[in-house]
Amino acid sequence: MIFLQVVKDTTITWRTNVQDANQIAQIIGTVLLAFYVIYTYRTFRQIKKQTDYQQDAYLKAEDTNIAPSDISNFEILDGKIRASKSPISSKYIKSELSSKWIDILKPHFKYEDSLFEGNLYTLVFTNYGNSEVNKIIVKLTICVSNSKELIEKKLLQSQETNTLVFEISEIIGRNGGQLKIPLLSTASFPIYSISVQGEYYDVRTKKYNLNKVNYSGENTHFQKLL
Repeated sequence: MIFLQVVKDTTITWRTNVQDANQIAQIIGTVLLAFYVIYTYRTFRQIKKQTDYQQDAYLKAEDTNIAPSDISNFEILDGKIRASKSPISSKYIKSELSSKWIDILKPHFKYEDSLFEGNLYTLVFTNYGNSEVNKIIVKLTICVSNSKELIEKKLLQSQETNTLVFEISEIIGRNGGQLKIPLLSTASFPIYSISVQGEYYDVRTKKYNLNKVNYSGENTHFQKLL
């Protein structure tokens, strides 16, 4: 009887151990499955990010100055006039601020009109991405200052700051497409600084932030009285 009881107890213990082992195995399997699901989700999410990134636009803004005579939709090649591949349009130029400073300075500087009109502050947009850009919103913060001599002798204000917003609706091709946009004349600003920020949208209406640009310049002939 003792022997049978020992065998019975051993059998029960063995079954209990097997059941415990099965439960532990199920728990481990569930945990491993959860890790697999999380890993798979993260992997596919990363793949999606990479795929989306490869389809994104990447627009970079740089600034320059051009002369009004550079604005044209045509170019001369081999002695023939043809439509320019990179036309420069004047339709986005805002003249109110420049005109205001011309009115301020003209009574004090008896120059020809050509010296009050000249360089155009221009942004050059290059799209290094894989999606076309079709809209850019640019905000220019412009600080214009007078020289110390003008302030003291003519009682002109030391400086003023203005903000101009431009909405540019143009297609910029992917993989190196470029666009030049003149925005305003700086020829009548004695001393000035321009800060650029904004945003742009690709043809899928995805929004991006434009890189910041800072520029400073001066027109020395409007700083010292003759």
